[in-house]
Amino acid sequence: VWPHDPAKLVKALQVGLPPTIQIKQVAPASADFHARKSAWGPRYTYRILQGVASPFEQRYVLSYLRPQPLDTTSMRDAAAVLRGKQFFTGFAADNGTEVFDPLRNMRRLEVVEDGDRVTLIFEADGFLYKMARSLTGALIAVGEGRMSIDEIRETLRTFRRTERVETAPAQGLFLEEVFYEPVDAPA
Repeated sequence: VWPHDPAKLVKALQVGLPPTIQIKQVAPASADFHARKSAWGPRYTYRILQGVASPFEQRYVLSYLRPQPLDTTSMRDAAAVLRGKQFFTGFAADNGTEVFDPLRNMRRLEVVEDGDRVTLIFEADGFLYKMARSLTGALIAVGEGRMSIDEIRETLRTFRRTERVETAPAQGLFLEEVFYEPVDAPA
């Protein structure tokens, strides 16, 4: 039991953490709380810059350097197909640990465009191994016209990953938040 106020706990937790991890708040939890098993699900974002990233942000965005911009309308249409409760086996890199339960509820998948920046927002009850990066790769392929929405549907229907589903690089992917209470999908 921590005998001090929550602000002191936040400061104490930050002492040994790298600067890339921030503690924003703490709250009491029940005795049976488990950081992974009690989670309602995470939110990941993937940031894409259509152009060359500055040296200060190149580690934190995917620099998309093709001459044609991404077709974000097609990407939004594909994202709509990927929302909901379904088997995401075809969008996971098989490391053998989650083959038994690939059913996930993608509560939110948005494509947000702001000038030359595109942000993908993923919220689900859980993610398979490299699922967010694989979905990002597939959405980029749709945005480039290399993959169709029907191929997205087919990957979901057959549960098979094909060479058409590429895993996007890790830079650009962020774990934004882990929810510990039920969240509603955006209207």
